[in-house]
Amino acid sequence: MSVEKHLNKLEITVEQANNFISANINDPEKLFVAASDNAVTTDMLRKLQIIQQTLLENILLLQGLTVMILIKLILW
Repeated sequence: MSVEKHLNKLEITVEQANNFISANINDPEKLFVAASDNAVTTDMLRKLQIIQQTLLENILLLQGLTVMILIKLILW
């Protein structure tokens, strides 16, 4: 399912999602709790134009979270 369709089901626009990401870019835990709560996958996050995979991985590493923890949070 496309990120747009998934967000539409949640009554969230792509713009709202991007704004939330921008507002919380330095709080990856908050981003991924929100993603997990709304069944938004890392692939969907990557498709949102505001985030690139490498930027996201670097922020997570800087915050002391590992990619494995991120995957467990999303799949949990």
